[in-house]
Amino acid sequence: MPDEKLGMPSLSRYLRPDKFDIEPDVADADEKWVHWKSTFESFLAEEITDDVPDSFKRKLLVNHLSASIYKHIKTCSTYKDSMKVLEDIYVKPKNTILARHILFNRKQRADETISDYIRALRLSAKDCKFEDVIAQEHEDQAIRSALISGLLSRRIRERLLENSKLTLSEALNQAVALETAEKDAVAIGISSSQLTAISQGTSRDKESENLAAAPSSRTFQAAPTTPPPAKPCFFCGGSLHPRFRCPANKATCKKCSKKGHFASVCRSGNINLNSTTVEDPTTSNNNQVYSGAISAASPLSLRSATIPIMVNEYKADALVDTGSSVSFINASVARIMKLRKKPCK
Repeated sequence: MPDEKLGMPSLSRYLRPDKFDIEPDVADADEKWVHWKSTFESFLAEEITDDVPDSFKRKLLVNHLSASIYKHIKTCSTYKDSMKVLEDIYVKPKNTILARHILFNRKQRADETISDYIRALRLSAKDCKFEDVIAQEHEDQAIRSALISGLLSRRIRERLLENSKLTLSEALNQAVALETAEKDAVAIGISSSQLTAISQGTSRDKESENLAAAPSSRTFQAAPTTPPPAKPCFFCGGSLHPRFRCPANKATCKKCSKKGHFASVCRSGNINLNSTTVEDPTTSNNNQVYSGAISAASPLSLRSATIPIMVNEYKADALVDTGSSVSFINASVARIMKLRKKPCK
């Protein structure tokens, strides 16, 4: 190692950084990486001369990384490639649209002084990546930010904020398209409010009519008819929110071991028959088709997502789940309908 570059013998010891051992998924991992990278480059500048080969720099880098971090650059042959790989892992591209929305909507907290508030604004502004632009571009960006912040529809705002890059024209076109889609959904009767009305009102009225029209039927205990006070999430039971933000999105149910919902809203083994109407086969002709109507009850937390259906002339409630690629029938309902069961591969 060139001694003339070291200067004061103790200076290199003070500049030597600790081993970097921060996993990429740790909170503030990007900030910790940027700080460590700065201290390591300062150490290199003081420790070695410009004519030192690249391979020696890589050896110093490897010596200052833990085993769990070294695996990311294991296949890199040069110092430059190794640093680029680590930079890409720890420094993720920022969503400037979301960053500016957060900045423009940041309010002063009750326990925050004005000095603290302005410091927080400056920190938030660093992710906005403001650049020198002409007056027209600056005006368009300001209008775009005002458009996103002032939208009445929360769903449209969330969709716009998913874009990392978005011009005013693109934001306007996307917002208008989403608004039109919402209006069309209402027009053809598949809006969320109408689906809730069907599941909570119409299906129950039809069930009552079926019971009244069958004097020889056996009636079981009816499910509660009082609608839930608020529409809950079908998968976690909490207040309604977008599916990708649901805390149960990657959770495994402790009741049925399936992913995507909590045990508190699990339907496995909890579907009871709240009413049945079955024609007595002993009073019918031998050649007459045996038919009946079955209405399967569902938990109150899922009532807003159920619709009445007909399966082989049996009436039942179906849980609407657009994210599923397979349809299932509860075992108790299958037995009553006398369906043949085959094992799932």
